[in-house]
Amino acid sequence: MDLPIYDPPGSFWITPPYAPEAKHYTSIHESNRSSTPAYHFGIWQVQQPYAMVTRETCLQGTAELRVIDNLLLAVKCHIALKINALLFQYTPQLLEHQFIKTWNKAVKKAVLERPALDFGRAFFTLTIKEGSHEIIHVDWNNDINSITWLTPLQDWEGGFIIFTQNDVKYHIPIHAGDMFGFMACTLAHCTTPVTKGRRIILTCFSDSNVLRNGQFKLVFKSVRIL
Repeated sequence: MDLPIYDPPGSFWITPPYAPEAKHYTSIHESNRSSTPAYHFGIWQVQQPYAMVTRETCLQGTAELRVIDNLLLAVKCHIALKINALLFQYTPQLLEHQFIKTWNKAVKKAVLERPALDFGRAFFTLTIKEGSHEIIHVDWNNDINSITWLTPLQDWEGGFIIFTQNDVKYHIPIHAGDMFGFMACTLAHCTTPVTKGRRIILTCFSDSNVLRNGQFKLVFKSVRIL
Protein backbone atom coordinates (compact mmCIF):
# COMPACT_ATOMS: atom_id res chain seq x y z
CA MET A 1 0.00 0.00 0.00
CA ASP A 2 1.22 3.49 -0.81
CA LEU A 3 1.43 5.94 2.07
CA PRO A 4 -0.96 8.88 2.24
CA ILE A 5 0.89 12.18 2.12
CA TYR A 6 -0.12 15.72 2.92
CA ASP A 7 0.61 18.52 0.50
CA PRO A 8 -0.22 21.93 2.04
CA PRO A 9 -2.28 23.91 1.34
CA GLY A 10 -4.22 20.97 -0.13
CA SER A 11 -5.28 17.84 1.70
CA PHE A 12 -4.36 14.20 2.12
CA TRP A 13 -3.47 12.37 -1.07
CA ILE A 14 -2.21 8.90 -1.88
CA THR A 15 1.43 8.91 -2.85
CA PRO A 16 2.11 8.88 -6.60
CA PRO A 17 4.02 5.96 -8.14
CA TYR A 18 7.42 7.65 -7.77
CA ALA A 19 7.05 8.16 -4.01
CA PRO A 20 8.74 5.72 -1.60
CA GLU A 21 6.76 2.86 -0.11
CA ALA A 22 7.41 2.11 3.56
CA LYS A 23 8.20 -1.43 4.68
CA HIS A 24 5.65 -3.64 6.40
CA TYR A 25 6.73 -5.94 9.20
CA THR A 26 4.86 -9.22 9.53
CA SER A 27 5.15 -9.32 13.33
CA ILE A 28 2.43 -6.69 13.57
CA HIS A 29 0.20 -8.11 10.81
CA GLU A 30 -3.13 -8.66 12.55
CA SER A 31 -4.58 -11.65 10.71
CA ASN A 32 -7.30 -12.09 13.35
CA ARG A 33 -9.23 -9.07 12.07
CA SER A 34 -8.21 -8.32 8.48
CA SER A 35 -6.85 -9.97 5.36
CA THR A 36 -4.62 -6.99 4.55
CA PRO A 37 -1.72 -5.61 6.61
CA ALA A 38 -1.58 -2.21 8.28
CA TYR A 39 1.16 0.23 9.06
CA HIS A 40 1.57 0.92 12.79
CA PHE A 41 3.26 4.22 13.63
CA GLY A 42 4.01 5.74 17.02
CA ILE A 43 4.42 4.28 20.51
CA TRP A 44 2.92 0.90 21.35
CA GLN A 45 3.36 -1.84 23.90
CA VAL A 46 0.88 -4.74 23.47
CA GLN A 47 2.49 -7.65 25.40
CA GLN A 48 5.98 -6.19 25.63
CA PRO A 49 7.38 -5.29 29.08
CA TYR A 50 7.34 -1.58 28.30
CA ALA A 51 6.31 0.89 25.61
CA MET A 52 8.39 1.02 22.44
CA VAL A 53 8.52 2.68 19.05
CA THR A 54 7.14 0.35 16.38
CA ARG A 55 9.42 -1.02 13.69
CA GLU A 56 7.44 0.65 10.94
CA THR A 57 8.04 4.00 12.59
CA CYS A 58 11.80 3.83 12.52
CA LEU A 59 13.15 0.89 10.45
CA GLN A 60 12.73 2.68 7.13
CA GLY A 61 14.92 4.40 4.56
CA THR A 62 15.61 8.12 4.66
CA ALA A 63 13.03 8.96 2.00
CA GLU A 64 10.38 6.79 3.68
CA LEU A 65 11.02 8.39 7.07
CA ARG A 66 10.54 11.82 5.55
CA VAL A 67 7.16 10.81 4.10
CA ILE A 68 6.14 9.16 7.39
CA ASP A 69 7.06 12.22 9.45
CA ASN A 70 5.19 14.53 7.07
CA LEU A 71 2.15 12.30 7.37
CA LEU A 72 2.36 12.13 11.18
CA LEU A 73 2.74 15.90 11.43
CA ALA A 74 -0.35 16.34 9.26
CA VAL A 75 -2.31 13.93 11.47
CA LYS A 76 -1.06 15.83 14.51
CA CYS A 77 -2.20 19.19 13.12
CA HIS A 78 -5.48 18.18 11.49
CA ILE A 79 -6.75 15.24 13.56
CA ALA A 80 -5.01 15.12 16.96
CA LEU A 81 -5.71 18.79 17.68
CA LYS A 82 -9.43 18.25 17.05
CA ILE A 83 -9.47 15.14 19.23
CA ASN A 84 -7.76 17.03 22.05
CA ALA A 85 -10.34 19.79 21.75
CA LEU A 86 -13.23 17.30 21.85
CA LEU A 87 -11.79 15.50 24.87
CA PHE A 88 -11.20 18.79 26.68
CA GLN A 89 -14.80 19.86 26.09
CA TYR A 90 -16.69 16.60 26.69
CA THR A 91 -14.47 14.32 28.77
CA PRO A 92 -11.60 16.27 30.34
CA GLN A 93 -11.01 13.46 32.84
CA LEU A 94 -9.93 11.19 29.97
CA LEU A 95 -7.52 13.82 28.69
CA GLU A 96 -6.12 14.16 32.18
CA HIS A 97 -5.85 10.38 32.50
CA GLN A 98 -3.80 10.18 29.31
CA PHE A 99 -1.66 13.14 30.36
CA ILE A 100 -0.79 11.89 33.86
CA LYS A 101 -0.04 8.32 32.89
CA THR A 102 2.30 8.89 30.02
CA TRP A 103 4.62 11.87 29.93
CA ASN A 104 8.07 11.60 31.45
CA LYS A 105 11.59 12.76 30.66
CA ALA A 106 12.34 9.88 28.30
CA VAL A 107 9.33 10.61 26.10
CA LYS A 108 10.05 14.31 26.07
CA LYS A 109 13.58 13.54 24.91
CA ALA A 110 12.25 11.30 22.14
CA VAL A 111 9.77 13.79 20.75
CA LEU A 112 12.40 16.52 20.81
CA GLU A 113 14.33 14.45 18.29
CA ARG A 114 11.24 13.51 16.30
CA PRO A 115 8.27 15.76 17.16
CA ALA A 116 5.98 13.92 14.74
CA LEU A 117 5.60 11.23 17.43
CA ASP A 118 3.84 13.61 19.82
CA PHE A 119 0.07 13.62 19.28
CA GLY A 120 -0.58 15.81 22.29
CA ARG A 121 -2.04 13.03 24.48
CA ALA A 122 -4.97 12.49 22.11
CA PHE A 123 -3.60 9.02 21.29
CA PHE A 124 -0.24 7.28 20.97
CA THR A 125 -0.50 4.94 17.97
CA LEU A 126 -1.67 5.49 14.41
CA THR A 127 -2.50 2.63 12.04
CA ILE A 128 -2.99 3.05 8.31
CA LYS A 129 -4.44 0.41 6.03
CA GLU A 130 -6.25 0.07 2.74
CA GLY A 131 -9.60 -1.69 2.51
CA SER A 132 -11.56 -2.86 5.52
CA HIS A 133 -11.45 -4.94 8.71
CA GLU A 134 -13.73 -7.77 7.60
CA ILE A 135 -13.58 -9.93 10.73
CA ILE A 136 -15.66 -8.93 13.73
CA HIS A 137 -13.47 -8.21 16.75
CA VAL A 138 -12.75 -5.99 19.72
CA ASP A 139 -9.43 -4.19 20.10
CA TRP A 140 -8.42 -5.98 23.29
CA ASN A 141 -5.13 -4.09 23.66
CA ASN A 142 -6.76 -0.66 23.61
CA ASP A 143 -7.26 1.21 26.87
CA ILE A 144 -10.78 0.49 28.13
CA ASN A 145 -11.38 4.17 28.95
CA SER A 146 -9.95 5.58 25.73
CA ILE A 147 -11.65 6.38 22.47
CA THR A 148 -10.52 4.98 19.13
CA TRP A 149 -10.81 7.45 16.26
CA LEU A 150 -11.31 6.61 12.57
CA THR A 151 -10.74 8.90 9.59
CA PRO A 152 -11.18 7.42 6.09
CA LEU A 153 -9.59 8.91 2.97
CA GLN A 154 -10.11 8.67 -0.79
CA ASP A 155 -13.26 7.74 -2.78
CA TRP A 156 -14.99 4.36 -2.43
CA GLU A 157 -18.25 2.48 -2.15
CA GLY A 158 -19.08 0.06 0.66
CA GLY A 159 -16.87 0.02 3.74
CA PHE A 160 -19.65 0.55 6.29
CA ILE A 161 -18.72 0.10 9.94
CA ILE A 162 -20.79 -2.60 11.65
CA PHE A 163 -21.40 -2.79 15.39
CA THR A 164 -22.85 -6.05 16.69
CA GLN A 165 -24.59 -5.89 20.06
CA ASN A 166 -27.15 -8.39 21.38
CA ASP A 167 -27.48 -10.06 17.96
CA VAL A 168 -28.35 -6.73 16.34
CA LYS A 169 -26.11 -5.27 13.64
CA TYR A 170 -25.83 -1.52 13.22
CA HIS A 171 -24.45 -0.28 9.87
CA ILE A 172 -22.82 3.15 10.08
CA PRO A 173 -21.53 4.98 7.00
CA ILE A 174 -18.38 7.06 7.43
CA HIS A 175 -17.43 9.42 4.64
CA ALA A 176 -14.06 10.68 3.47
CA GLY A 177 -12.65 13.19 5.93
CA ASP A 178 -15.04 12.28 8.76
CA MET A 179 -13.67 11.71 12.24
CA PHE A 180 -15.56 8.97 14.07
CA GLY A 181 -14.87 7.93 17.66
CA PHE A 182 -16.01 4.86 19.59
CA MET A 183 -14.95 2.48 22.39
CA ALA A 184 -13.16 -0.17 20.34
CA CYS A 185 -12.19 -2.19 23.41
CA THR A 186 -15.82 -2.91 24.37
CA LEU A 187 -17.84 -2.62 21.14
CA ALA A 188 -17.54 -5.59 18.77
CA HIS A 189 -17.06 -4.22 15.26
CA CYS A 190 -15.97 -4.91 11.69
CA THR A 191 -16.31 -3.30 8.25
CA THR A 192 -18.21 -4.37 5.15
CA PRO A 193 -16.10 -4.98 2.01
CA VAL A 194 -15.13 -2.08 -0.22
CA THR A 195 -16.92 -2.74 -3.50
CA LYS A 196 -15.48 0.11 -5.57
CA GLY A 197 -12.61 2.59 -5.41
CA ARG A 198 -9.95 2.90 -2.71
CA ARG A 199 -10.52 3.34 1.01
CA ILE A 200 -7.55 4.31 3.20
CA ILE A 201 -8.41 4.29 6.89
CA LEU A 202 -6.48 6.10 9.63
CA THR A 203 -7.05 4.63 13.11
CA CYS A 204 -5.85 6.50 16.19
CA PHE A 205 -5.75 4.68 19.53
CA SER A 206 -4.01 4.29 22.90
CA ASP A 207 -2.59 0.99 24.14
CA SER A 208 -3.86 -0.04 27.59
CA ASN A 209 -0.42 -1.19 28.74
CA VAL A 210 1.14 2.13 27.81
CA LEU A 211 -1.33 3.93 30.04
CA ARG A 212 -1.33 1.31 32.79
CA ASN A 213 2.40 1.17 33.27
CA GLY A 214 2.67 4.92 33.04
CA GLN A 215 6.40 5.05 32.37
CA PHE A 216 7.93 5.03 28.89
CA LYS A 217 11.38 3.45 28.94
CA LEU A 218 12.24 4.99 25.61
CA VAL A 219 15.57 6.36 24.48
CA PHE A 220 15.21 7.18 20.83
CA LYS A 221 18.79 6.62 19.74
CA SER A 222 18.98 3.12 21.24
CA VAL A 223 15.36 2.08 21.19
CA ARG A 224 14.01 -1.44 21.40
CA ILE A 225 11.34 -1.85 18.78
CA LEU A 226 8.29 -3.99 18.19
